[in-house]
Amino acid sequence: MARKLSPDGRRSVFSSILSFPSCSLARGAAPSSCQAAVNPFFFPLNSIRTIIIATPFLVASSILMYKRLVLGEEQKHLPRPNQGPSKEMIEAIKEAERKRGI
Repeated sequence: MARKLSPDGRRSVFSSILSFPSCSLARGAAPSSCQAAVNPFFFPLNSIRTIIIATPFLVASSILMYKRLVLGEEQKHLPRPNQGPSKEMIEAIKEAERKRGI
């Protein structure tokens, strides 16, 4: 696939942003031959992607902390797994069975 060049012979900015590194260390290519070091937009794109992914987590955790600290809302707890039926529950079941005559 031929690369589009601008009138002065350079690649366009858009094609530089969308290009991916042309080598892979898994295939045994030398790191110095990678296009990632030459592409000036590669590292800023990683930063922007990190910001886009992290922002929703930051907003959600900030809202939860605001509700807890300012509004006084209690933290939600997950129910603990049961180790089995409690003694009270077993006694209640046996008494119900006795009442029914089972």
